[in-house]
Amino acid sequence: MATLRPGLFLLCLLLICTGAAAGEPYDLTVTTGTDWLIANGADGTTVTATVTNGGAPVGGVSVTFSCDPAMGSLSRALAVTDGSGVARSTFTAATTSGAAEITASATYGGDGGPVTISASCVQQIDHDTPYRLASRTYTSEVSVGSVTTIVLAMQDRYGNPIDSRRTAETVRFTVGSPGGAAGIWDGAAYVDDCVLPVDEEGNVIAVLKTSPLVGENIVYVDLPAPVADTYFTVYGIGDGIPASISCTISPTGTPNPWVPADGVSKFSILYTLKDAAGNPAGNRSIHVVTSLLEEEPMILTTNSDGQIMVTYGPKDTIGTVTITATSDDDPAVTCSQTVQFTNSAPVEMLLSANPQTMPSLDANPECVSEIRAKVMDERGNPVSGETVAFSIDAIDIEGNVCTAPALLENTATTDGDGYAVVRFVPGAFPLPGSDDYNQTATATCAVVATWGEVTRSIPLAWKNYPFLSVTTSVDPETVEVNETVSVNITLRGDGWALQPDPIDVVLVIDRSGSMLYDEPDRMHSVREAAKDFVDQMATRDQLGVVSFGRNGYISRPGANSGISTSEIDNVYVYPVSYSDYATVDASLTSNAASVRSTLDTIVPDHGTPMRHALYTSIQEIIDHGRDSAVQAVILLSDGDYNWYGDPLARGWGYTTKSPTDFGNLASSYYKYTDLSSDDQDMAAYAARHNITIYSIGFSDSISSGGRSTLRQLAETTGGIYYDASAANIDSIYTEIAGELKTEAGVDTTVGLQFDNVLVNGLAVFNDPADPVLEYVHIPGESTVIGSWIDNETGRHEILPLDTYDNTSEWAAGQSLAFNVGTVRLNQTWTTRFTLKVLKEGNINIFGPGSLITFNGGASSLTLPDTFVTAVPDLNNTGLNSSVLSVENLAREGSGEVTDFLPLVWNLNYTGEETVTQRLYYSTDDKHTWTRFATLTAVAPGNVTLTASLDVRVLPAGYYWIRVRATAPDAPDAMDELDSAILVGSAETPKIKLE
Repeated sequence: MATLRPGLFLLCLLLICTGAAAGEPYDLTVTTGTDWLIANGADGTTVTATVTNGGAPVGGVSVTFSCDPAMGSLSRALAVTDGSGVARSTFTAATTSGAAEITASATYGGDGGPVTISASCVQQIDHDTPYRLASRTYTSEVSVGSVTTIVLAMQDRYGNPIDSRRTAETVRFTVGSPGGAAGIWDGAAYVDDCVLPVDEEGNVIAVLKTSPLVGENIVYVDLPAPVADTYFTVYGIGDGIPASISCTISPTGTPNPWVPADGVSKFSILYTLKDAAGNPAGNRSIHVVTSLLEEEPMILTTNSDGQIMVTYGPKDTIGTVTITATSDDDPAVTCSQTVQFTNSAPVEMLLSANPQTMPSLDANPECVSEIRAKVMDERGNPVSGETVAFSIDAIDIEGNVCTAPALLENTATTDGDGYAVVRFVPGAFPLPGSDDYNQTATATCAVVATWGEVTRSIPLAWKNYPFLSVTTSVDPETVEVNETVSVNITLRGDGWALQPDPIDVVLVIDRSGSMLYDEPDRMHSVREAAKDFVDQMATRDQLGVVSFGRNGYISRPGANSGISTSEIDNVYVYPVSYSDYATVDASLTSNAASVRSTLDTIVPDHGTPMRHALYTSIQEIIDHGRDSAVQAVILLSDGDYNWYGDPLARGWGYTTKSPTDFGNLASSYYKYTDLSSDDQDMAAYAARHNITIYSIGFSDSISSGGRSTLRQLAETTGGIYYDASAANIDSIYTEIAGELKTEAGVDTTVGLQFDNVLVNGLAVFNDPADPVLEYVHIPGESTVIGSWIDNETGRHEILPLDTYDNTSEWAAGQSLAFNVGTVRLNQTWTTRFTLKVLKEGNINIFGPGSLITFNGGASSLTLPDTFVTAVPDLNNTGLNSSVLSVENLAREGSGEVTDFLPLVWNLNYTGEETVTQRLYYSTDDKHTWTRFATLTAVAPGNVTLTASLDVRVLPAGYYWIRVRATAPDAPDAMDELDSAILVGSAETPKIKLE
């Protein structure tokens, strides 16, 4: 409540003892009924004016109320105090937030004539609920890893700022960025999820630190309802201080890059600068100087990819020159390369491995990689009879335990195709179960090939977890330009990830007296079938045995069941003593021989405590099973349950009864005190622990109730119930073994990208108008695809070899995609297709972007380097350091824009490469840019270009336009319109965000 009491205020503590003195001045106070109102034109409060004289109320005094009409209104301006000295009016807030001063004036007759007194109070008026985002201020492009401020302001429907004078509304910011490292400052750290309040001015100020990686930092803003949520994109630009510089020179050579001193040939040098995080260091200068004092140095500026290309040469005289490039920002960031102009062409050597990434020796004991060094003359022709030495270097087992890799041969002589070939054997990691086992172990090394003074190295990797191994080949490996080659890719499902899951299974076998019936004895038939089951388990599987029947001493089979020795047809080891009604005769173990021996020691006598047998077997798996294993109980009985009662815990549970107090098909059960009420049901108990029960009824004498119980035990857990006899018990155990074995597979896709091809180590655009490689469909030869599985049962065709035509796919994007589907253990998938080679050089068939992906891209595998040599020599035209500019961007024409916005600009390019231009528009005052066109293959020169923005489906508003041009050998160039252009009708209502 707001109250202001001017003048003298007398506090009367003893009213019964005092009175007002004649002629004493009146007091006036004004209060309102609440501290805060809402500026919505409706919220109101009572204004109370109180007149007193010496503390006593004065009635009949006229009081006048007034206020600023911009802040609100009063229900009445004049009121008369009542007997309590009180006069009232109602104040209703207008639609403006702030502080409203309400004044009351009273006039009374004093000793010297009429006296007027006044008093005021301040009524605080808060904004209404948030209604709109009034403004947003931020910088849309900043350097990676930098800090920038985002300022938002909201208003209510009447335009009042949403401030914190009364209650601070909050806004939630969520940030997504490359690498997930961007965040909003929460007062202690930069976090990707942050709630910030509005301040007293009505601003929400968020300090964003962008990711250290190039890309979009997307800030999602969750605004108070009903204000629509929004998002901002802050682009992290790679323009940081260079931390590294590298150069790629074409053509290459050994020991140094070389070209003939013929007055024509020259080098093209591509410099790549990166910052400390590995981002492109764009718009940075480098100083390039040569070792020849008479040559002028050059200052070059990198493009947005952190690259700049320059050519060197041609020359008429031979010689060796060292070219050094140094960052202007950091002299320590430098690289040098020596080049030669020569009239004696040295020979070249290429090194490849197939496969380059392979299974470790523990995953595939037969794994061998073929290392191939190709020796060529200056025209790319193969050279035979040359000796190449091979060695292993830089072994990195990445913290794993691993045997050493090896070369089966240390030297080799080149054949007629110029290849010297040796075999590489990867190392082996520990197997599952070992203390040193790592399920995702990886190791790497380099194989080094040396021929004379020429040395080449190739990295190799081996893993114990890949799904597949991949091998590739090309035939022939040396061709004339315009000839074709056959390319082969073969995938083999040989990784650990495709191995079946391990199995933990407990065989639960009835040893009641009736197991001695039949000829041979039921027990004999069961244990022999169980042994066959054991033999079908792998070494990684674990088996246990639980038997159930009489507790205590058994002098001979059937002694306590009244079964004559004449019923016994098979051999048993007795006497024996069982410590419980259900006993773990063999705890879970991978020792199959010991489990087989245990089965021979079971002695049948009396009782069917099936409930206790299930409890004991489930406990065995819980205590000793493996979380990664398929877990199961195989229950076999030839009679109805009795002792311990109902396995399904139907009826009442008892803890005081003896286990033997329960008869056949008892509708009650012995209650285990260590289990919950739900877990008293053995089927539910097993299911909760992901244990599957398979049940077998091994007798025609089992009642319908007994069979129903066995069936329910199995089917509740996802298992199967079987009716069995001596004739089929072996096949039933075999079927269960098959049910337990999981079959793993991996969804596989092969994507081959040929839009860029590596020629002599450089990425070259495979221009459809002037291609390096071109797909050729040949019926019966290209493209051939097939798949099969080889296992112990022979070869099984999955996809018969057949021919497919990929011409349309190639034409659409210069790519080949193969949906291999699910590849399983020991499966082979292969394809063969034909390519026409149209350019000279050493061409790596599987260039950048070619990948084998698994499970929708969850993981991937690269294809090995696979070379074809096309002769004659590669035509290196080189690149100049060039000028690139975009100027005079403007709208073409005038008038209202309702369908297309025509644009015109000038492009000046002095280089020899291709310029790519990207056109963008922005409707939020140049904060967010949307690309709407890409122009490529712009020829060098000073040209006038045009384009149009199709606005027919775009919203009306003010549009900014930007043109950005890039080229490999020049810094980026950009131009923007001088002012935004109105799209749509000028009368269309709009809100422009500032």
